[in-house]
Amino acid sequence: EPAKEGALVYNSETNGLEAYNGSGWDSAAGGGVMPGTWCGLRMSGHSGPVFYCNKTYDPMVSCPSGYTSILFAAMGGNFSGNWYTCVKN
Repeated sequence: EPAKEGALVYNSETNGLEAYNGSGWDSAAGGGVMPGTWCGLRMSGHSGPVFYCNKTYDPMVSCPSGYTSILFAAMGGNFSGNWYTCVKN
């Protein structure tokens, strides 16, 4: 089935989200990463997976240029630990 206007896909060649405009695919970010976009996810004190930012950066340790590492949640109980992500400046 052909794509419908408004459909979203992740383009692994450009590492970006694209939207179908009815006749072709355009960058959903308008040619760049929008400020406030999160990249990567890491929980301290937990042996779970690390979701790297740009396949390289551990948000608890470092972020790519133009991003800032932030602590966005401190959890207790079964999911005890601090959650970190990289946020586009």
